[in-house]
Amino acid sequence: MYNPMKRFMQCLFGLGTLLIVVGIILLFRPAPTLPPPPIIPTVSPIIPAKPPTPKPSQPKLKMRQKPKPIPKPKPILLPLELPGVPLPVAVEELKKEEFNADILNHLPKPKSVPSDVELPNVIMENDQWSGSQSGIVDPLQTVFRTSESWKAFWIKAITPYMPSMKAVPSVNFSKDMVVGVFMGKKPLSGYQVRIVSTAFEETNGVRTFTVRYKNMNRFLGIFAPRFDVQPFHLRTVPAVEGKVIFLEQKEVK
Repeated sequence: MYNPMKRFMQCLFGLGTLLIVVGIILLFRPAPTLPPPPIIPTVSPIIPAKPPTPKPSQPKLKMRQKPKPIPKPKPILLPLELPGVPLPVAVEELKKEEFNADILNHLPKPKSVPSDVELPNVIMENDQWSGSQSGIVDPLQTVFRTSESWKAFWIKAITPYMPSMKAVPSVNFSKDMVVGVFMGKKPLSGYQVRIVSTAFEETNGVRTFTVRYKNMNRFLGIFAPRFDVQPFHLRTVPAVEGKVIFLEQKEVK
């Protein structure tokens, strides 16, 4: 008797067997070899070559010319009074170095020295005078050529500040003059100034009268009492009718 169900199962079994066989065949089948990809030739871009950089043209070397000689300025002859040979003098030059009497109109009030302040020794000799108190509060280098300016200076700028120097020193201004160096106001009594030397010197063929001086500061300690001083040094020298140069002599460290 025909059984449709049995027939369907036989067909289904046969189909499954076929699929298994096809699967086995595909499993063991060698993989197909693909053709190699085509080789595409690479073309490098053509870079244009840079044009050569032109070298800067160097200037032609010129023959070195000798520099034209610079005319030397004529030396300004400073009139000096040599022994027995007086020379002419410019009045303006003398006024610049002469003591300016206007300073005497603006002098500070004298102060007494405190008992705990020790001042350096005073020098009172025939040809030089030195002390720590005066009325000159600004640094000054000057020359006294007349007895009038010398006397007025001493009476107003020295005597009120140093009573021990009351008498005006006698100076023969017909053959001598006085050079003075003032240090100005300083806060401690250890400051001093000294004229080291006075002499004729020659520079670039010009003779001048040079005064060399030295500023000094004696260490007094950190607890030294403060007291304003105005150190000075005055000295007589042979009278010179010409320019006087003051040079500070500093210590070489």
